[in-house]
Amino acid sequence: MREKVRISREGRDYSRRLAAIIFWICILLGFSPLLGSQQEGADTAIDHTPVTAFKRGESLEIKAIVAGQADWMRFYYRTPDLEDFQVRPMETSSGMDYVCNFDTSVLSGLEFDYFIQVSINGQTLALPQGAPESTFRAVDESGAFLPPVPTGPLEDEQMVRKYKMPIDLNASVRIPIQQSSSDPESSIATADGNFRVAWNFNKNRFGLGLDSNFIYAGEPPEGSNPFDLSNMMLSVTHGEHTLRVGDINIQESDFTVSGLGRRGVEYAFYGRKASIHLFDVSAQQPQGFSGFGVPKPGLSLYGAALGSRFWKDRLSFKVVYVAGKDDPSLGSNVGVMWGGMARQGRVLAFLPIISLFSNKVTLGGEYAESRYDGNLEDDQDALRGTAWRLSGSALLGSFNLSANFRRISPQFNPIGFSYFANDRKIYDANLGLNLGRVNLSGSYLEARDNVDDKPNLTTTKNRNANLNLIWTLSNPFSFNFSLKYDSQDSSIIEGEVFSPQDSQGLQLSGALNWILGRTGNITLSLTNARLSSASNPQLDNRNLTANLSGAFRIGNWLTLMPTLGYSGINMPAQDERQKMLNSFLLAEVWFIPQIVSVSFNGSYSQTEAGSPGISRFLNLEGNLNLNVQKWVPWIQVSSLVLSLRSSYNRSEMQGYIRDYTAWFGQLDLSF
Repeated sequence: MREKVRISREGRDYSRRLAAIIFWICILLGFSPLLGSQQEGADTAIDHTPVTAFKRGESLEIKAIVAGQADWMRFYYRTPDLEDFQVRPMETSSGMDYVCNFDTSVLSGLEFDYFIQVSINGQTLALPQGAPESTFRAVDESGAFLPPVPTGPLEDEQMVRKYKMPIDLNASVRIPIQQSSSDPESSIATADGNFRVAWNFNKNRFGLGLDSNFIYAGEPPEGSNPFDLSNMMLSVTHGEHTLRVGDINIQESDFTVSGLGRRGVEYAFYGRKASIHLFDVSAQQPQGFSGFGVPKPGLSLYGAALGSRFWKDRLSFKVVYVAGKDDPSLGSNVGVMWGGMARQGRVLAFLPIISLFSNKVTLGGEYAESRYDGNLEDDQDALRGTAWRLSGSALLGSFNLSANFRRISPQFNPIGFSYFANDRKIYDANLGLNLGRVNLSGSYLEARDNVDDKPNLTTTKNRNANLNLIWTLSNPFSFNFSLKYDSQDSSIIEGEVFSPQDSQGLQLSGALNWILGRTGNITLSLTNARLSSASNPQLDNRNLTANLSGAFRIGNWLTLMPTLGYSGINMPAQDERQKMLNSFLLAEVWFIPQIVSVSFNGSYSQTEAGSPGISRFLNLEGNLNLNVQKWVPWIQVSSLVLSLRSSYNRSEMQGYIRDYTAWFGQLDLSF
């Protein structure tokens, strides 16, 4: 009877939550003009943290937030050897947060200047003020390979005349042809594939979007289907309003919910002066085609975030509320084991932010209170706890500084996290100095537990300090240096520590980068690390690592990327030394430009230790690639590659030798 009553209550809760979500969405759709969505001429600001460093060849994320519904936002950049700025559009999924994933491999220099522009109701604003005369500057910290600038046409005229599919499709299928192994118990690879479908429709202020990804596995994990759905999201937008259903990510604050990727439903409104976010997601991660829509009452994490801006956007605040229940017996939580204990809780947080001196100084914080019951089956009452954070940042010309302090009580536990480390005091600070050819940055973090100084509990303190220097010696040369210090110490106020632990680590590293014009680069790096422990001298060791790497290109037909590394570890307390040799080579040769190529990558490592002896690992892989997208009639195809892949692996450990050879056929398609 008690179980029936519980189920009946859960059913009523489910209906109430669904009705409440629909009710509030209808209310907000009707009263959105009062929240600033249609205020003509309202003050608008761009929130953006300047990017000062990047690694060439990697994707650089340029983020900005605009207070209101923008017509468009664009990212402008140029290298010192160019007079005109290049432009990239910035995309948004919420109407407020804009992102541009910038491919830095297109850059022709060691640094670039940039600014951001946004258009709202025909008015164009720029950051920094005075752009394009005033800009931000980012400096390369890796000295990676500079590819040549393409000289051919940017787009095939014949491709323009072809039919463009109304949806975006991306597929990858791999089929084994032949496999052999010297180990009869080793697993044999099977066919697998990935299929993504995306569709977007936008007209005036209305938009529809669908993004889904399907997978196929010849030998799926236990409990899974060979053909399954990994993620899917359906979105509907109208002006500042957005409704999403499916796999969504909830990101609100440090003490409520952050980085929670689950299936559910959310509604977001971003006006010029106010923002509203409502969500209801599953506490567990449903698999396959199940779990879409409003979650079950016993697996529901729901909440709301309300924000507003005042005083010409200099002052803002946000209130976040998250509550729910998590019963693992009703679902499966990927990567987290709760031992079958159902938990329930709620948390309320307040986040104020004030910006001064034209956004050069920012002060903020967060205060949160939680009520949490980690086991609904026992007789223990729910615990109440608090957590708070103070933060500040300053940007003064070429100098920037930020600092944070967090205190989390032992009883604080937000239901929005699968796991949360409470009972903490954390101090951290970061600084940066950009002097043109010299960039200096540093950070310090100190954390400890047992914040109430209880006499019978062990207190652990952790400290971490980093110092980084990037020095462009001249146009072809740059030098990187970093210093890192880590320490951990356990103590107790009264009595003896049951298992004392302490460690101190110091690491020095440096790298010299030589840019060979547009044909390649060479990098030499050295790292010297030391680890010591007073309570456990067996952990004492010293490590010296050296690496020589490069990237070279000859025209448009040959690319080489070799790496050679050596590492030596000395452990005096154990009278043992280890030597490791590593090498890697990546190469690609185009026999017919943009049509036929052969790619190769291989790695070899050898480890010489005491009792285990010498271990060797060899991995070789070669691909014959045929790009046939230009031969597809009528339809625009971004990429269509047929590949014949072969791989060979050999391992030698303690006299045991294992060989594995495989041939695969692969198809990669995008249109």
